[in-house]
Amino acid sequence: MTDMVPAVNPADLKSLWRIVNLFQVVCPSGSIAIKTLQQACREGADTEAIWFRAKMLSLMPGMLAPWTHNDELDDVVFKIAAAFPMYKIKPGVALERPPFDAPELLKEIEQAARA
Repeated sequence: MTDMVPAVNPADLKSLWRIVNLFQVVCPSGSIAIKTLQQACREGADTEAIWFRAKMLSLMPGMLAPWTHNDELDDVVFKIAAAFPMYKIKPGVALERPPFDAPELLKEIEQAARA
């Protein structure tokens, strides 16, 4: 059985997303210290799960265009992505598709944005 990535707080996901994207602009070939990522989130937050979810969103820039304004993702994206079912990637296992149902994620974001 495949392990699920835990749901996270949408505000933590948004905060970490902003830090990672800003860092990529300033230092595209560098890496971010885990301490920096932890400081972007609430105390005790599951930084690994938040980072994973942010990374999955970063693989979908064109698909998220309808919910991107002034180079920022709408809050609805973080709200849905924070709890959407995603599977952990096991080391050494090649994936044929993303570890989540991307079309369903987009559908849920669209439905929530209309509500």
